[in-house]
Amino acid sequence: MNVRDLSVRDYSSNIIFITGGTKSGKSEFAEHLAKEVKKLSYIALSESNIDDKEWQEKINLHRKRRPKDWKIIETTDLLNTLSKEDGPLLIDSIGGFVMESIGKENNEWSTKLHSLINLLMKRKSITFIVGEQVGWS
Repeated sequence: MNVRDLSVRDYSSNIIFITGGTKSGKSEFAEHLAKEVKKLSYIALSESNIDDKEWQEKINLHRKRRPKDWKIIETTDLLNTLSKEDGPLLIDSIGGFVMESIGKENNEWSTKLHSLINLLMKRKSITFIVGEQVGWS
């Protein structure tokens, strides 16, 4: 196949990126956009800090709001999860991936970032990504 035979759709992604400040409704908006998607997996990227009551309340609010038919994956290992999941995804939030990588050597961070980009580019299914906008709140 010649590259001229490809349409834009053949090499474009199915990624929808939702961003905003802290507590701005990003996750809820992403969930609203994704609610009609069948067989969606919801990747919740965060540490479950049981000593942080406010964080636990936020996690519980998110859990209650999600549709029962979504597959929920609570993890801090986005790259491993992305390599295994090929269906529709909602990643909440990419900040968890960044936080997990803070403090890594520049080479290791660069490798992880390139791996993330490669995994996202290969995806055929729709992918919603929630991301924090630093400085907006």
